[in-house]
Amino acid sequence: MSVKNKLLLSFLSIILGMFFIVSGLGKVVNVAGFVNVLESYGMGYAAYLAPVICVAEITLGLFMLFLVNPKKYALICFFALLIFTLSFAYAYFFRNVNDCGCFGEIGFLKSSALSSFIRNILLITFSFIVYKNSGTRTNPVITWKRNIIIFFSSLFLILS
Repeated sequence: MSVKNKLLLSFLSIILGMFFIVSGLGKVVNVAGFVNVLESYGMGYAAYLAPVICVAEITLGLFMLFLVNPKKYALICFFALLIFTLSFAYAYFFRNVNDCGCFGEIGFLKSSALSSFIRNILLITFSFIVYKNSGTRTNPVITWKRNIIIFFSSLFLILS
């Protein structure tokens, strides 16, 4: 793989990571607000999962940001984004929800439904590209990065 391709994959991984971190932090600040979003989607039954979803987004973002096994976590990003997008599509078309609530309390990042769909399609594409083109090599540095990420994720879960 050329240096140019590695840089592109790293860049896409970092973009995905930053998206998930900002999204998770925006929700973890006000988990009750995220519960309201889930209820507006018709998923009130999943309200008890709100803190876990927030922390999972942050954790996934950290793994992508620090390039810890990007192939594996890009695949998880792909499916998470697919589920989030399909959930918003359902809420938009059948429950008259216009704000995806993707960024929780970060008001200036709120966007129209169309831009939310376009953004998610781009991110799904990025995650697919990273998954398809990343190698399966493991790096010894990954272990300490993974342990630090898991520690901080556990801390966020406790706090939320």
